[in-house]
Amino acid sequence: MISRGVDRFSKGRPVTATVAIFCVPIAYHSFAREYVEGCILITPSIRRTPPQSLEAKAKIINKVNHTMAAFEAKQVNPRATPLMLDLDGNISETHLGNFFFVREGKLCTSTNRTVLGGVTRSTLFSMAGELGISRARHA
Repeated sequence: MISRGVDRFSKGRPVTATVAIFCVPIAYHSFAREYVEGCILITPSIRRTPPQSLEAKAKIINKVNHTMAAFEAKQVNPRATPLMLDLDGNISETHLGNFFFVREGKLCTSTNRTVLGGVTRSTLFSMAGELGISRARHA
């Protein structure tokens, strides 16, 4: 995580960007079953924070709405993953990351208007291109 950088309002005082690295082990056992049996998706009433309220391109650690969406989905089915929508009812993301699917041989995902772009997203686009899987215009 990197701060927004030098404070414009520091009044000439030297201020540098803050860099913090969080190392968290990945609990593969908690989602390995989905690879074998498939993932159960629930669309909760909780929506993805709109870009008008919080810039989607910002990597933030305050994801209360994502936690609430996961809680709501798990009330329906303890194995469920919430598939969050934006305020317009379009697919946005799950509580843990981007959501992709293939329909009619094309890779579909949300627009980058409401999700954080990043290494995983760009890598998946690149890999799909190498495999000859084109990207759908709209999911």
